[in-house]
Amino acid sequence: DFYDFLILDGRRLAVFIGDASGKGVGAALFIAMARSLLRSAVARGASPAEAMALANDVISADNPTMMFATAFIGILDVAEGRLTFCNAGHNPPLLRLRDGSHDWLRGTPGIALGVMEGFDYHADEIVLQEGDTLLLYTDGVTEAVAADGGFYGEQRLSELRMPAGGDPAGLVAAVFADVADFAQDEPQADDITLLCLAVRK
Repeated sequence: DFYDFLILDGRRLAVFIGDASGKGVGAALFIAMARSLLRSAVARGASPAEAMALANDVISADNPTMMFATAFIGILDVAEGRLTFCNAGHNPPLLRLRDGSHDWLRGTPGIALGVMEGFDYHADEIVLQEGDTLLLYTDGVTEAVAADGGFYGEQRLSELRMPAGGDPAGLVAAVFADVADFAQDEPQADDITLLCLAVRK
């Protein structure tokens, strides 16, 4: 897994999260390359969709192991609250609205990076309001397994009570604690990565 963030031109904030297939050193090197390609493309001015397409073409052109990586990129205009985002087969981020309700940023679906060269990715936009909180996560959260074989799932994640004040660090800690409580003594089957973005004045 990886997560990253990058401040662009003093006005925009880019956030990234991704998850590679497989495990071990090979997967770690693969996801590190994906992160580097996405970050450098966005830093040079690429939109989320353009960055995904660039990274996907590079990875797909030389991928003898047939590995792939899911990824999500969001670029937030901090003055307007406008979030432009693109999803390459990744878990949809959870948006906690200031009124306490929630929604999923499913957007236009795109394939995982490394699956097929030349894929045309598309971006979506949403305007975030003060008090909204966006939670990016990898499938180690929703696919955590309990002793009875059940999965943690999207519903339990969406129903998790927000810490007072919607503190990002508090929400991340609450998710980790709730996953641990759900899994109990079951071994962790996959990496768990979280990135939380809260809109404040």
